[in-house]
Amino acid sequence: MGGTAGDEQDIAEFGSNVGNDTKLIVQNVRLSNGNDWTTVGTRIQRRVDVTDQSYIGITTAAEVYMNFTEFTSSEYISKFAGPTTINTIAPTTLYTSTGNPTMLQRIGFVNRTDTGDYPVSIRVTSGLSTTYLVKDLIIPRYSTVDILDRYKRIETDAKLEVEVGSTGTIDVIVSGRKIL
Repeated sequence: MGGTAGDEQDIAEFGSNVGNDTKLIVQNVRLSNGNDWTTVGTRIQRRVDVTDQSYIGITTAAEVYMNFTEFTSSEYISKFAGPTTINTIAPTTLYTSTGNPTMLQRIGFVNRTDTGDYPVSIRVTSGLSTTYLVKDLIIPRYSTVDILDRYKRIETDAKLEVEVGSTGTIDVIVSGRKIL
């Protein structure tokens, strides 16, 4: 493969003729001038006759592009806890539902290390009652895990707490909406 941005190298080609010559092409594409893997991405593209169509590409798993709209509202909750917040293996309160019950939409865990797989527990404490949503769930190295497949209601004054097996390893992301 050449070292100039835009150079291509076919990896695989799948084709058929349905009135036109139609192919699905998998290629390495040089994204910028260079001579190693750090300047190469992978592209999957459709070609009809000699005309390239839309494509999807993978340049690097660490590069992410997002579109979002930010606004402030007391109806929605969004909490993030990382090493500075979760600095003990004892239960750490992430969120307390005040004023009204809350519908939790997402609870996500991220293992930020490559040193091992680590356990995490998340529980809801309301008065004297404690309910574990997950207990000692192992989060593999460099992985993300979401645990809610539907909304989870927590009552007013209930606390969402996290316990980790090792500090400095797990981040937690929580989002939801207060019931008004």
